[in-house]
Amino acid sequence: MTDGSTLVHDASYEGSRFRHLTLDKPLPPGTRKPKQLASRWPSRRADTKDRIVWKDEANRRFTSFVVSGRRLLATGHLEKSPDEAFLVAINIKDGSNVWRHSLPAGAVKGGTAIDHQGRIYVSL
Repeated sequence: MTDGSTLVHDASYEGSRFRHLTLDKPLPPGTRKPKQLASRWPSRRADTKDRIVWKDEANRRFTSFVVSGRRLLATGHLEKSPDEAFLVAINIKDGSNVWRHSLPAGAVKGGTAIDHQGRIYVSL
């Protein structure tokens, strides 16, 4: 993000393992981004837990994101309801939902876009 904070949603390629979406505080100036070893994934490094601004607690699995100013558009489904796909606008500042729209099918990975007129496109 422009203020140095980081949106984090780590997921294995096939989507079988994931970590909750979080917004992390900026690293102190001159600090390198901590490396995450594949063998330790999806556990979070202990030195980053105190940097979390907010964490998505809804047990949602996300398939695509679009960062747009103050909002994060995301597609996904609840972990326990994979047949109930959604498109959601999340307030980046506090992690709250601005709005949510049900989708007739799941979105493909990376399948969300916004055009120059602000229209949202989702590939299912």
